[in-house]
Amino acid sequence: MKPRQTRKLIAASLLIVIAASAALSRPASRGLADRLPLPLGEGWGEGLPTEAGRPLPSCFQDPLPWVEKLKSLGAQPGAHPAPLPKGEGDSAQFNYKFVPPHPRRDPKKAPEPIDIVVALDGTGQFKSVQDAIMSVPSGSHAQPVVIHIKPGVYKELIYIQREKRFFHLLGEDAEKTILTFDFHANMIGPNGKPITTFRTPSTVIDADDVTAENITFENSAGPVGQALAIRVDGDRVVFRHCRFLGWQDTVLLNRGRQYFEDCYIAGHVDFIFGAATAWFERCHIHCRKTGYITAASTYDYEPFGFVFSHCQITGEAEVKTYLGRPWRDFANVTYLNTEMSSVVRPEGWQNWNLPEREKTARYAEFNSTGPGANTTARVSWSHQLMKSQVKTITITKVLGGADGWNPLAK
Repeated sequence: MKPRQTRKLIAASLLIVIAASAALSRPASRGLADRLPLPLGEGWGEGLPTEAGRPLPSCFQDPLPWVEKLKSLGAQPGAHPAPLPKGEGDSAQFNYKFVPPHPRRDPKKAPEPIDIVVALDGTGQFKSVQDAIMSVPSGSHAQPVVIHIKPGVYKELIYIQREKRFFHLLGEDAEKTILTFDFHANMIGPNGKPITTFRTPSTVIDADDVTAENITFENSAGPVGQALAIRVDGDRVVFRHCRFLGWQDTVLLNRGRQYFEDCYIAGHVDFIFGAATAWFERCHIHCRKTGYITAASTYDYEPFGFVFSHCQITGEAEVKTYLGRPWRDFANVTYLNTEMSSVVRPEGWQNWNLPEREKTARYAEFNSTGPGANTTARVSWSHQLMKSQVKTITITKVLGGADGWNPLAK
C-alpha cells in the first residue's frame, strides 16, 4: 500500500471513531468505560453495561471467565476506588496488584530441591513410597526431587517411570529402610500361565539420573526361582550404601550406566545380570547358595560390562560359586583388586555349557586376593590383566560415555 493511501485509511478510521463517540450519550459512555473488561492487570468493572438501553455483546457482559483466567495466572483484581471529583476526568480509575503464585526467587540463587517425606506412621506427607513418587511429574538437574524415606518395611511395588528424572530416594539406615515385594517367575498370572522373570521386580527404575542411598531393595519370595529385587533401565543411576537382597536374579541391570558404592548384594544364581555397563566400588558380594555371581549379556560393541573394584566376595558355609557365566556371547566382567574368599571356585568362570562362548566372552581379573584368588587354576579363556592395561580401566573411562558422566563429580 502506498503512503498516501495509508494516510487516507488512518484519517477515515479516526473519523469513524470520533463519530461513534459523539453518538454515545454521556451516561452510557461513562457506564461503558466503567464496565468494559480491561486488559490484563488493569482492573474490572461491575454490573451489566448497556448502550442506549441495548445489552452489550455477551463477550462484554460477563467478565467472570476473564477473572478466573487472571486468577489462575496469579493476579488479584484491585479494589475499585471512589469516583473522581466532578470535572477531574471521565474515565474510570482502577488500581491492581499482581501476586505471583509462588514467592519470588532471587535469580542468582539456586532453586531448592523438592523435598517429600514418607513415613509409615503418618508423620510424613505419604505412607507409601509409590504415592510419593507419583506426586511429582519430574525433577531437574537444578531442582531434584528428594524423597526421604523413614525407617520401615514398605511392602509395595515401586516403579519410577521414564519421565521422572532426577529423583533421589534417601533412607536413614539401609538395614531399617526396606522396599520389598515377593513376586517370582513361577507364580501364575491372570492368563493362567507363569508370570516369567521380567514381571517379578520389586522395584523398577526406568528413569535416568536417579540416585538411591541407605535403602534395602528386596525380593522376599525366597529360593523359588527367578525373583528380582530390582530392575534398572535408566542411565546415570547411582546407588550408595544400599542393600540388594534376593536369591536368583537379584539385580537386573538391563541397560544404561550405573554406579554402586559401598553396597551389599546377596543371592546365589546369576544374581547380578544384564547388558548394562556398571561399576561396583567397595561392594560386598555375598553368596547364599552354590551358583554364579554374574550373568552378563554385554553387547559386542560395548567395551565394558560389569567392573568390580576393591570389592569383597563371601558366602555361606559349604557354598561354592563361579565369578560368572556368559548369558550372551560377548559377556564382559572384570574384577579389580577384589578380595575373594574360598567360596570362589578355583576355575573362576563357567561357559554356560556352551563352549563356543569361550571364544567371545570377555572375563578378566587383576590383583585378586584371598583363598579364592587361585589365578593359576583359572580357565584358560579368562585373562589376568597387567598394570598397564588396568590404567585404562577407570570410572570415567568405563562410565563416561558420550556425555562424559562422572558419578563422583559434585
